Amino acid sequence: MKREKAAVGGKKTNALIAASLLLYMSTICIKILYSAEAVMLLSALSETKARVGFGLTLYYLCYAVLQIVLYIVMPRLRMKPYLTVTLALSAVGFALVPFCGALWQIWVLMGLMGFLQAGTVGGLMHFLGLYVPKERMGAVCRYMAAGLALGTAFAYVLGSLFVFLGAWRLSFVLMAAVHFPLLAWLWRLLSREERREARADAADASGVGTPDSFTPEDTAPSAPPSVAPRGIRLPRALLLCALLACIFSIAYYGLSGWFPTLLKESFGFQDAYSVLLSALLPLVSAVGPVACFALCDRRGRAHFQTGLWLYLPAVLLSLLMLLLYRLNGILTLVMAVLLILFVKGVSGIYATYIPAHSKDKTAIGRSVALINAFSALGASVAPTLAGSIIDKGGYDGLFLLMLALALLTLLLSALGAWTERDK
Repeated sequence: MKREKAAVGGKKTNALIAASLLLYMSTICIKILYSAEAVMLLSALSETKARVGFGLTLYYLCYAVLQIVLYIVMPRLRMKPYLTVTLALSAVGFALVPFCGALWQIWVLMGLMGFLQAGTVGGLMHFLGLYVPKERMGAVCRYMAAGLALGTAFAYVLGSLFVFLGAWRLSFVLMAAVHFPLLAWLWRLLSREERREARADAADASGVGTPDSFTPEDTAPSAPPSVAPRGIRLPRALLLCALLACIFSIAYYGLSGWFPTLLKESFGFQDAYSVLLSALLPLVSAVGPVACFALCDRRGRAHFQTGLWLYLPAVLLSLLMLLLYRLNGILTLVMAVLLILFVKGVSGIYATYIPAHSKDKTAIGRSVALINAFSALGASVAPTLAGSIIDKGGYDGLFLLMLALALLTLLLSALGAWTERDK
């Protein structure tokens, strides 16, 4: 397999990265639209924040459960048809969400979409790990981190636009429709890579080939890809990355999910403007991972130490938000933007950078799937937890939660840094 992967051309690799990135952004966008349009769902259904937030809780809970299953079965799974069918069905389900007449119907759809979208990140990283040269995986990490931020920001901008136009339900339908051409494009690219591998295997069987098409690694035996590894090993670093990903998700989705309602209820912002301004949170977060990955490249293997030092400002920002958020809406927005910058930047180190630089490229998708499962568990708790805290104790409780999560992040990062020092 290594010979074939090394032979992938630059343009073909770029196309595969682009298709994966755009599909990833579209899946991010459709689930974030639920948060972006939470203000409208609250009004349309006359429900509490906690009950509306429970829709996302179900989504991420189902997403996390199946991610853990995928970590086990991915080596035996045919990922191309699996991902195509599940993402197509999830798009149809999402388009139906704003037309539900009762909240329980939305809960059912969101839970189903969690199951259906669970293979997205692990599946895409699996394909990229197989067909993209190892020296380009650092760039892939930066693209995917930027895609997460841009997809989230686009969801808020799109949601704000359609709220302003008085057709907020149409935003769900539009983003669901985008999935289908992207899935067709990815299918075509992956089918081309499969045909190329089949031709290379046929050439091997007939003894045809040129000396410059081989590398010294080609002579090393490799296990058939259909054979699953025995047992499930969870290295200490991978487990710490997973726990930290869970904490980052609670902080990110707890703050960004209810930030439009904060601007509306505490400072009197109109619905469309509160959603639009909230798009700044994910938009600027694209900068964080890029800067953090660059520091990791310079510091070698000291990834946990880098994360520890970079997250110290987040503790200070969490404290300042707790003390000062009542003073001014714009000041609160600026502090929230800076906090999300550090949250998403450092989380990218643990969720993407470390697993993407694994020596075993076939394990990248499985490692990302496991980390994503814990991230989804955090995201499943965040909307309902934050909504309940706000319903009962106001936004003071939300910012106390942000401070507690920042301190816990420092503790786990310090533990990871200690293990790095022992090596």
